[in-house]
Amino acid sequence: MNLKFTFAFVVCSNFIQSQSLVKINADSNSAIQFLEIAGSSSFGSLGAAPSSKMYTVNVLNKQSNLTEALLLNFHNAGDIKSGQLISQKSGSVQIIKTLASGSDEVFFIGNFLNGSGNYLFVGLYSFKIKALKYVKIISDIADPKVLNPVDVINIRGIYYLLLETEISYLGVQNNKMVLMAFDGSQILWSRIYNGVAPIHAESPNSLALGPNDNLLISGTVRTAGDNFFRMMLAEVNTDGEPVALKMVELFSADGLYNHRYGKTFLKPKGANIFMFSQSVVGRSEPGPVLISWFDASLTLRTWRNYTAPIRIEAINSDGFYFYIGGQAPVENGFMGYALMKINSSNAIVEQYKYFKEGLQNSSIATSSAINYDRGNDKTWTLVQPNGSLENYLVLLENNGLIDSDCSEDLTYTVAKDPIKITDLVFNSKAINLQLADFDCSLNELNLVQTDLCRVTNTSNDATNSISIYPNPSSGNVSIAAKHNIELVKLFDLSGRLLKEFKSTHAEENLELGLKSGVYFLNIKLANSKQIVQKLVIAP
Repeated sequence: MNLKFTFAFVVCSNFIQSQSLVKINADSNSAIQFLEIAGSSSFGSLGAAPSSKMYTVNVLNKQSNLTEALLLNFHNAGDIKSGQLISQKSGSVQIIKTLASGSDEVFFIGNFLNGSGNYLFVGLYSFKIKALKYVKIISDIADPKVLNPVDVINIRGIYYLLLETEISYLGVQNNKMVLMAFDGSQILWSRIYNGVAPIHAESPNSLALGPNDNLLISGTVRTAGDNFFRMMLAEVNTDGEPVALKMVELFSADGLYNHRYGKTFLKPKGANIFMFSQSVVGRSEPGPVLISWFDASLTLRTWRNYTAPIRIEAINSDGFYFYIGGQAPVENGFMGYALMKINSSNAIVEQYKYFKEGLQNSSIATSSAINYDRGNDKTWTLVQPNGSLENYLVLLENNGLIDSDCSEDLTYTVAKDPIKITDLVFNSKAINLQLADFDCSLNELNLVQTDLCRVTNTSNDATNSISIYPNPSSGNVSIAAKHNIELVKLFDLSGRLLKEFKSTHAEENLELGLKSGVYFLNIKLANSKQIVQKLVIAP
């Protein structure tokens, strides 16, 4: 049987399928104790070369009893031989978020704590020259208040910082959002939201650029008279002017009660705005995971809620899929890390895996961050097992399948329980924030790596079960598999499904006819394996 396609493709011969779990220890002579994964970022483009991946880990220096921030940069797992520690002799440095500012630079935001208070700082570090280009303290001189950093994005060379503060209203402390624009040398504007006669408290969690070129903020909101926080979605233009503020509530299947929520995350894709959150059922028990789709006007399109043994800590996206990671809860009998891969086009969970090696812990949470490497279609997850008696990190390397001897399958259920959206009052006023130089020092920390689990492309049955040839090609392409092919899908770089074809054979010859470019091919086999390959069309 021949399937006639109205497109053409070529498979990259250097597509990497390895998977591994690697333990990372500080040098045995070091006084460093790993505390938490602060953030991650990556810089790279679609192609053969792996991207530059950057992680930040907050650590405790047991000699000085002060916290410091460890910066890691690598292309492949074996590159992690050392990291750079950012410290300050008179207080503790704690980084909250990082953002790649180029192939060898990272912008960061954090807190500096000493005996006189808690201060916001920003900085830029170069991995190439191993130096801090600048670090700045930010403060409100006219009305001193704590400004806690939350998130940061860069739009056309401008850093937009999402902050959180508190103000007192009628004897009650209320969480408030603050936004500021920074060009690397000066503050362009800064505003506080609902700071005038506030009627509710907003706790921001995530910042993103929306499809209409406005800033989007997700988080939680507690309205007057409510004891619990609900989900929140806000829109602000790039001059800081408020546009809309909405409360989003997911109800039980019978509609009798609504869930309360903790952190929320935003991941816009094309014309869609995706918001993720997880219900808080009890003190520590994780509830349903909600993914909701909005359009550019913040109108709800659709949603799904998943019941799965996972406590969400980290979310990332590659355009085609969402990657959701967190501890598999000990309350449910797990002692490891869970990673979900959800198709961003149809909300189907395509992989849901459980990793145990080196991650057995006894706490109710781990700490983690996920990177996606577009260059070779891999996810990288750095995890700090909080409850472990040992002092180490675990780096999870996964190909697109997330399917190997390093992991086990987990199960989930999906539903579409009732959801309600309410418009809330949204106003702002300018605040006067000022910059000052901040003196930090750098020290190198030696690191040691140990393999916990490694699966190469020769031992990965899913990878070896199929071949696509020739490579390169501007004509016909053949697919040969060990098992029958059930479905072939072709996607463009934006994640748009171009074609899908059914089959009942182990071999197919495809007639081609597309323009040159890069595509992705998703092939489902009769044994339920799914294989994703990057496709390059030769001119």
